[in-house]
Amino acid sequence: MVPHPIRWVRNDLKQYFKRKIKLVETPWNTKIPYFHKTIADYMNLTIGSGFEIVCIEEPEVSKEGKKEKDKYLRYVSSPSRLAVLARK
Repeated sequence: MVPHPIRWVRNDLKQYFKRKIKLVETPWNTKIPYFHKTIADYMNLTIGSGFEIVCIEEPEVSKEGKKEKDKYLRYVSSPSRLAVLARK
């Protein structure tokens, strides 16, 4: 599971295909480097490494998560995670 690529560019979708290192701020007020990749990059690297993609998921906020409205609204504005199940 990785951060969903849309998550980091949701405020400016023109940045989606710009594969570069970005400094992103964490909830703990620190900045970390993140190398942006597209969904196709992840899928093609997985296939190119000899894996078969079994399932792709973009998990949604659970019902329990909806109880905290301000956090819920933050996480439903765009997918937050990308999960890929692959096997060799």
